[in-house]
Amino acid sequence: MRNIHMHYVKLIVTLMLAVLVGACGESTAPSSSKNEAASTTKQSFVESKKRADSGDADAQVNLGLLYAKGEGVPKDYAQARQWYEKAATQGNAQAQVNLGEMYARSEGVPQDYDKAMEWIQKAAAQGHARAQVDLGEMYADGWGVPKDAAKAVEWYQKAAVQGDEAAQFSLGLSYLIGDGVPEDSVLAYAWLNLSAAQGNENAKGVRDIVIPKRSQFSSAQRAEAERLSSNWKPGQVLRRESESASAAGNMEPAGGALVSK
Repeated sequence: MRNIHMHYVKLIVTLMLAVLVGACGESTAPSSSKNEAASTTKQSFVESKKRADSGDADAQVNLGLLYAKGEGVPKDYAQARQWYEKAATQGNAQAQVNLGEMYARSEGVPQDYDKAMEWIQKAAAQGHARAQVDLGEMYADGWGVPKDAAKAVEWYQKAAVQGDEAAQFSLGLSYLIGDGVPEDSVLAYAWLNLSAAQGNENAKGVRDIVIPKRSQFSSAQRAEAERLSSNWKPGQVLRRESESASAAGNMEPAGGALVSK
């Protein structure tokens, strides 16, 4: 169904794969390994704290992560936010996206999509792929902004051409159901193929289970999709072979990526 919202498509795909694959058992690490890991984490905290106190933005981000995850210290979202803010105000993109996600998820702060958007946009403007995927999700789901499938696709594509597997998966789904772009099984398969090659099991499931069941998806289309993905290089937008000639004269490099003029 083409009018199914992207959020629900992903949920359906995840549930479908859970049924097909089944639950995986968790392994328990030996106590000696756990002790070594705890010691390493504690040392990481001590080193990061020293550098963070001197203003090192990367160390501040790492310290924030340790507090957010409760590794080496008790979990403390307030401390995590404090250290992310210190790094984010220095322009650190990772800190900006982490801080934005805290506001979006209401982790230790009241949920505030305006602040989430503010920080995530700053990171996305620096080319941070995860921030770009986050913006795509916010537009797709209408989190703090009016729903805009075309805007979502725009941000997914910016991250996808950098090689981000989550963005490639979302972009593939967008083409599959025609959400924000014309429906195109070839481009859907090609983007999903790239994502699956990086280990995205959801992408693999949709590529191998959903698309082949479409009666209009021919062997020739599959061959074209596989050629597109096999010839893809970072920075390139995938285009159907019939579009390549007309598009070639209307492209220019922008920040390492090829985008339409």
